[in-house]
Amino acid sequence: MSDAMTGTNPTFGQVTEDLLETLWAPGAVGARARDRQLGKYLIILTVITAVCAIATKGLIQPWLDGTFELQMQAAAAKGQPMPEGAADTAATMGGIGYLVSGVLMAPFAALFSGLFLWLAGKIVKAPMRFGQAALVALLGFVPRVLSFLAGGIQGALMDGSQAVSLYDLSLGPARFMDAKTVSPAVMQLVAGLDLFSIWQLVIYAAAVAGVARVTRSTGIVAAVVAWAIGAAVSLVPAVIFG
Repeated sequence: MSDAMTGTNPTFGQVTEDLLETLWAPGAVGARARDRQLGKYLIILTVITAVCAIATKGLIQPWLDGTFELQMQAAAAKGQPMPEGAADTAATMGGIGYLVSGVLMAPFAALFSGLFLWLAGKIVKAPMRFGQAALVALLGFVPRVLSFLAGGIQGALMDGSQAVSLYDLSLGPARFMDAKTVSPAVMQLVAGLDLFSIWQLVIYAAAVAGVARVTRSTGIVAAVVAWAIGAAVSLVPAVIFG
């Protein structure tokens, strides 16, 4: 059995306390939760993120539509225009995709970000079992939950008639770039420099130090290496299809 399944099994109360405390003391959380099972962390984060996605979808719909419109324009520029009926269906599926992302983001974070952190730990000599790296990934995912809420609040306050893409709601430099003219690969890379991504990186660094029992500087290097691996992987679709 994997170490993610054989550690101590925390209560839901302990998990909730850990997730909240992660926002201001991730190192302490990582140190005390390093041998805990992942299941309840994953359940709580998945449920909360799914609820946030459902609650905010209507508020950010104009920006979802704008993002889809940009994708259609890019396809047309390549000589691959989408038939009108198919475009309507695809736009509907895009909205469904946003909701599905709310359900799958936490599991994907545990799997893929956990893998990147595990590899980074190997590289910088911050030894972690995969289950421990996945725990760090889930702790770092907590600010992503807040990003759903931030998007919804902005959607409620901003003029949706001026929506261009979801990058308009970014709390980072991507917000001030023109998604119509900047390449998708560049937009994808810059989008990874927003407030919540940086917060996530800070949590990674502190939590790696607590889980792997290494210095904070080693945790910082591990977090940066994991971020670089993840950024490189995320750019592949944008480079291929952009």
